[in-house]
Amino acid sequence: MEIETFKIFYAGIDAGGYPKEGQRLKKTGLPILKVTREFPYLLGRMKKQTGKMQVYYSILPEYCGKTFFSGKPRSWKKETAKELIEEARKKAAIRWDCQEEIFSPEIVPFDFRMPLELMAVCLYRYRPFDRLCLSLPEEGGKSGVEQAVKLLTPYLPRMRQVMYAGGESAESKLLEEYLYKEYGILMTGIEKIPSDMIWLDWREEAATVFPSGQKYINPARMLNFLDTAVKNGYNTDVNS
Repeated sequence: MEIETFKIFYAGIDAGGYPKEGQRLKKTGLPILKVTREFPYLLGRMKKQTGKMQVYYSILPEYCGKTFFSGKPRSWKKETAKELIEEARKKAAIRWDCQEEIFSPEIVPFDFRMPLELMAVCLYRYRPFDRLCLSLPEEGGKSGVEQAVKLLTPYLPRMRQVMYAGGESAESKLLEEYLYKEYGILMTGIEKIPSDMIWLDWREEAATVFPSGQKYINPARMLNFLDTAVKNGYNTDVNS
């Protein structure tokens, strides 16, 4: 079975952090590290694709140092911080062939358009399952349906129940027809999602929602997963 490696670059901020002693980031640039663990996922419409996600990242300390007399935190100049992150991004793309880049909201405004592979990684972590709920943008077009199909196809042969949360739309009808025609699955609406049910949410208006106690996958939850993996995982410096 073909196994693909999907590489992403993540840039975040170390809240309250300072450069390490003797570290001169303006001269050396931000260190680029790699999360040693690779995260598996499944994707595919016509053919099931087994993949692994490899994460490279750079973390910018919130402060560049302390003032000489008072010892108060000294912030980076905006232009300097931007240049450090941009240099790291380019290096990750050229040297390690990172296909996507994701930035924490402290660096750029929140972007709800996350790579489908990252959502697939988050969904894979909940295996095994035979029921789930999903929500699509009301005006997401066929591309939203295609993404949902690509993400769900590896799991549909064993799926017992698919629920839909949100207003009915042309896209939800397309998905409903596809599930019934190809797998005999009758997608039904639901208002209150059980806490033990996986919920995939593509709606832009819910992108920054982070409910607790719910198997909920949306851009905010994916970003949290990525940030946790970077800060708590076993990492390797790849600059040398």
